[in-house]
Amino acid sequence: MLLALGVPVGLHKPALRQGKKEKDKGAGKGATSAVFEVYKDDSKKFRFRLKGDDGVTLAMATKGYKTLDECRRVVEQIRTLAGRAKIENLPDKKK
Repeated sequence: MLLALGVPVGLHKPALRQGKKEKDKGAGKGATSAVFEVYKDDSKKFRFRLKGDDGVTLAMATKGYKTLDECRRVVEQIRTLAGRAKIENLPDKKK
């Protein structure tokens, strides 16, 4: 999995943030804006988190990436594929 729901721990100032022009695309069309933030974690690896327009973290990387380019490629892949992704309900695990 590339993303996990949850709240990040030990966050640093984001190294990359989507620009205002990109963020404002779709404004007034009923679309919400979201931003991918890319940052370095405590182990100096790059991670990302997706924040909604209300500042709430919607998703985040489950692993760190060695380079900024590698992390950005994953973000771009998610941006490309997420809109077409199917929703799959997994069966409950009963013991």
